[in-house]
Amino acid sequence: MTGELNLGQTLEYIGNGAFLKAAFKTKTLQIHEGLESIGVSAFAQYRNLEELIIPDSALEIGTNAFSSCTNLKSLTLLSVEIEIGPNAFEFSELINVTLHTAATTISNDVPLIHCDGKSCG
Repeated sequence: MTGELNLGQTLEYIGNGAFLKAAFKTKTLQIHEGLESIGVSAFAQYRNLEELIIPDSALEIGTNAFSSCTNLKSLTLLSVEIEIGPNAFEFSELINVTLHTAATTISNDVPLIHCDGKSCG
């Protein structure tokens, strides 16, 4: 899949592997309010993605959903409560993570970035 990525405003769920290895030109992905779930490996290996904004309505990000998005540097999570699956952002280059002001906890067992003991990112 190539070209621009434009997700509909009535989308509630993005299925498992829906955009796996996509080559869209879109660098910033702002998912519209109303989306509740992002499936397993939904956007894995989407190499052009640099910035991701996930709405308050999101309740779940599946395992490996954004893994190996090697240019992903900025993540904004507007949800107060969201379940993030294992390795959801593994092998991304996150350097800026913005959370909803009411969010107070990120689980230790679901790291946002990959750390191998020498470096993180």
